[in-house]
Amino acid sequence: PAITLVDGPPLGAGAFSRVTLATDARTGRRFALKRMAAADVAACPEHVYCEAAVARGAVHPFCVRTYATFRDATHLYLLSDALPGGDLMDVLAADARVVRAAKTPAWLPAPACGRPPARVLRGLDESVARWHAGCVVLALAHLHARGVVYRDLKPENVFVDAHGYGRLGDFGFAKALDPGTGRTHTFCGTPGYVAPENVLAAGYGASVDWWGLGVTLYVLLTGRQPFSSPRSDDPMVVMRRIVDASWAVPFPPYLSRAARDLLARLLTRDPGARLGCGPGGAAEVMAHRWFAGLDWDRLAARRLAPPRPPGDDAAKRLKELAKREERRREKEAERGREGKEARESEGGEPTRSAADIDAIFADF
Repeated sequence: PAITLVDGPPLGAGAFSRVTLATDARTGRRFALKRMAAADVAACPEHVYCEAAVARGAVHPFCVRTYATFRDATHLYLLSDALPGGDLMDVLAADARVVRAAKTPAWLPAPACGRPPARVLRGLDESVARWHAGCVVLALAHLHARGVVYRDLKPENVFVDAHGYGRLGDFGFAKALDPGTGRTHTFCGTPGYVAPENVLAAGYGASVDWWGLGVTLYVLLTGRQPFSSPRSDDPMVVMRRIVDASWAVPFPPYLSRAARDLLARLLTRDPGARLGCGPGGAAEVMAHRWFAGLDWDRLAARRLAPPRPPGDDAAKRLKELAKREERRREKEAERGREGKEARESEGGEPTRSAADIDAIFADF
């Protein structure tokens, strides 16, 4: 059945897409509406079709549900659940705190004699991180069982629903693996989170997601990326550290022994030795002692109470995003026809005609 959607405030933005809150005019139900300008993604339609297919098929309690994909003359749309709890980066921003270290971490210079111990950033409580990591492990197990690799695991892509459960969303980089080899070769992902085998372009499978879980969990627990210190804004420096076996991941002293062991096993550079990459797959991760006490069956059935109730953690980010969106609209209005006329006067032609774009996305 057809529904009428009323577009609302922005929820997120990417290089080629925007996500807004959309409301069903009849029922008042809220959705997240992702839109992509067709002309912007016409050069890689297979990527868009892949995202839509994976998103529609990811029906699982800990995956964001996508209900429909559709298009109009200029845009492609994905209609999904709107989750009120923000994402895990919002949760981290709300809970992270600076603590006094019992000893100076390896990435900080030793304090001078007589000076107080170093102060370091600390992320989520381990019980909260364990809860959301458990949700992610079950979501990844579902995708891997369907022959799909997610490839972009990070806190910004794990959303918190109204009941406090983490749900994996944004399947823009997800891909069905080759059914014969169980591998793919495309380099993609977020620089600080990509696995060594992805950087080295040697081909990879589901192993990259367990590496991504390790990086994501490290970020949630410490408030920093494992390969970001000493600080560098050059993604190539970070990726060189990722593939350099001699570059040791530093662990803050406040992490429990079990947490350090789990992170070390997930951040093993050799995918053959990485936790989760053996015959047991996700079961290997679930059996690690850091998850001791987590009732996986009750978690999967959504019958556990979260250690941290969902809050309005995204409010500040969404307020800033709304301001940026308003500035973007104002700039577009200012350019208006002038930009189009300038391009035409320079002899520029559209890279693809409306008919070409319509034909490319005829099955969307």
